[in-house]
Amino acid sequence: MDSPLELVKQLEPTIEPPTDAARAEQRALLEHLMVTAGGAPITRPRVRSHRAGTIVGAVGVALALVGGGMAAAAALASSPTPHQAAVIYEHGYPNHGAQRTPGSRPTLNAEMVLCDYASLTSLPTSVRDGVPGEGFASAAALTTPLTADMLSAACDHVMTTGATVPAVTPATLCVTGAPSAQTGTPAGWPIVVLGASSCATAGAKEAPADLIDQVNQRRNTEAAIDAVPQPCPTESQAVTWVRQQLSALKVDMQVSAWNSGSAGSCYTPSVQWWQPNSTLPMVEVTASQELGAAPGSSSSPPTTTVAP
Repeated sequence: MDSPLELVKQLEPTIEPPTDAARAEQRALLEHLMVTAGGAPITRPRVRSHRAGTIVGAVGVALALVGGGMAAAAALASSPTPHQAAVIYEHGYPNHGAQRTPGSRPTLNAEMVLCDYASLTSLPTSVRDGVPGEGFASAAALTTPLTADMLSAACDHVMTTGATVPAVTPATLCVTGAPSAQTGTPAGWPIVVLGASSCATAGAKEAPADLIDQVNQRRNTEAAIDAVPQPCPTESQAVTWVRQQLSALKVDMQVSAWNSGSAGSCYTPSVQWWQPNSTLPMVEVTASQELGAAPGSSSSPPTTTVAP
């Protein structure tokens, strides 16, 4: 299997792993954008090298989502920064989390994991048949780098029923072989195969050696986009922020602003990593239901699409 970097080069032959100086320059630019847009300076965490658990190693430096049409430079850090996490938390749970469920935190779409329960006869047929289930590797703090074990643990409980997977169940980290409109995931998305002897047995593909780096890269990119510095961004402020981040990260995504009527006055972005009939991931900028939504209000479909 081609490495992600080689797949990226097939699309963009001039792409090379960024140097340490390029990483520092990229991070400084993102911090400058956040400060000039009204946010506080980012506290620089100590960057640590991250190794995955026994399921799969992590050595890659580039992200390739060929099924989703995205190629991005190497991650800025091993995880979102404390400042990004605080901003995302405030947007997800306004008023300092007054209405949140204790112990919960906002989840990112990049943290979603598919769960193949087909081989587990101990679970109901309705859980085992059909579309793979979904889990979120969101148990730890947003500033904690994701690991292979954390992806696997996301499937320990069936999200739709609450059923618990037996602790002795074998789990294999694989990736999807094709985009799925039913699960909203591109090819190459993490899928945990439970009970089966191999990825091939479940119709999946073996995970590349740098899958964990890919997952953390997507998560870091999503966090940078989501962390709009204004406490109640207008649609214009949110779209401008998204475009600035995409430009700084050298990432191509489609940007869609929703005409959401009375759904709320504070607009926040949401990264959709795969869209049917689209070659690019999409950033939807919508009026947040969490930030001042009117009871019973609803949103209309996207009416405008702008390039970053």
